[in-house]
Amino acid sequence: MEIIRNSAIDAILARRSVRRYTAEKVSEAELDTILQCGLWAPSARNAQTTMLVLIGRDLIDELENEYMATLEKVPGFMKGGFTYGAPHLIIAYDRDGTRWSGTNAALAVENMTIAASALGLGSVQLGIIREFMLSDAGRRWQKRFGVPDDYSFALSVAVGHQDGEAVTQPRNEANIIKL
Repeated sequence: MEIIRNSAIDAILARRSVRRYTAEKVSEAELDTILQCGLWAPSARNAQTTMLVLIGRDLIDELENEYMATLEKVPGFMKGGFTYGAPHLIIAYDRDGTRWSGTNAALAVENMTIAASALGLGSVQLGIIREFMLSDAGRRWQKRFGVPDDYSFALSVAVGHQDGEAVTQPRNEANIIKL
C-alpha cells in the first residue's frame, strides 16, 4: 500500500508503545508541548471536557505502590510498575455524564503520544489502572490532584526518554476494507 509521507504522518507512523525508559526527565518545554497537544485534540461538540494531570516520579512511585498493593498476584510484566519507569505520567480525566465521556480523553491521549514521538520521546497509553482509579482509593487520588468530583479517570500516558528500541509489530492490512 502506498502512502504519502510528511512530518505529521511520519510522527504517527513512528509512534510506538515504549515500555523501557531512562531516568532522564523530560524538559518543561517538551511537557508543556505535549500537554498543549492534548488540549488541542478534537472533542465532541468542542466541549473540551478532558482534564489532564501531570505527575512526576515521586508521585508515580506512591501511586504505583498503592496500586500494586491492591493486586493479589503481580503479573510478571508489572514487576517494575505499570509506568515501566517513565519519569512522567499524564492522567486524563473526562467529565461524567456526557455522551462522549472517555472518548474525548482518548483523543487527547493519542495526540499526546504522537506529540511525544514527534519530539523524539517515548510514551505508552495506560488503561491498566482504570479499575483502581475508579475505586474509592482512586477517587482519593483524584481529590488529591484537585480534579472535580464530576470527572472520572479515562486513560493515562507515561512519557519519557526511551531506553533501547521499541518493538514494532506488523500491521494487519486485512483490517482495511475498501468498497
